[in-house]
Amino acid sequence: MTPSRPTLRRAGRDVVRRVASSVPIALALVIQAVALVTVVGPIGLAAVATSATAWLLRGAPYALAAGHVVLVPLLPATLDSLEILTVESGFVALLGLSLLRGPSPRRALAAAAGALVASGGAAWLVLSHGGRWHGALAGGLVLATIGYVCHRTQVVRYGRHTAPEPPRSPDTESTTHLDSTTHSDP
Repeated sequence: MTPSRPTLRRAGRDVVRRVASSVPIALALVIQAVALVTVVGPIGLAAVATSATAWLLRGAPYALAAGHVVLVPLLPATLDSLEILTVESGFVALLGLSLLRGPSPRRALAAAAGALVASGGAAWLVLSHGGRWHGALAGGLVLATIGYVCHRTQVVRYGRHTAPEPPRSPDTESTTHLDSTTHSDP
């Protein structure tokens, strides 16, 4: 039995949507691979593979985290600013292009750009005017904030939040109880 034309059209549109939504992520992974191989060498592909796996399983925030975790032991201890910028550009591409798939990409990209500028500015300010301990403290605060935001996003996304009940005043409950017991309908 051959499927009807409307069924084939729907199936074709679904395939086009899936491929079109995956193209930005594939492009971001290629950009990330080029950036990491440029700085770290071929071993940087391990971080790209980890990022891609985490993205497929859990999404962009986890891909960013997993890629950075794998990248830490791979990077040499003496990186200059340009190398750090090159490495992070791959992760920024992954974040930015994954946001294009969401329901409101302009708003998400604007928020991501604001967060990037704010965290970059904080890092520059702390490292240029403070010492290593200040940098470590600022980095810890930024990571804690990012972790909390990711947690809250996942709670809301998976519907595990509950709306609080409005507070009841004790006067309302006692009056309602007295009214229902003292007054009777004739």
